[in-house]
Amino acid sequence: MERGDYGWLTKDMGTLYQDFLPEDLKPSLEKYSISGTVLVQATPTYEETNYLVSLYENYEWIYGVVGWLDLSSPAFPEQLDLLMKQQGIVGFRAQQCGKSG
Repeated sequence: MERGDYGWLTKDMGTLYQDFLPEDLKPSLEKYSISGTVLVQATPTYEETNYLVSLYENYEWIYGVVGWLDLSSPAFPEQLDLLMKQQGIVGFRAQQCGKSG
């Protein structure tokens, strides 16, 4: 939330209105003998995808990242090319900005 790209989260959402980082998840993974996880973007920004890739690079138990790209952006081809070269990218949630889905 500190990055400013979670405008859809509001204080009235209670427990959801906080950061959940890898350190918060690790105890549950250990408790239930889960070996790892895949991160899925929660906000439609290229920056979010890059942030999740940085987490993948720092935690061996993060197995991959499902990122996001704006299909209508002029930067789409370049961003897709850059992300496809990143280890850890396992898929995309792609949509045009302003469209739901």
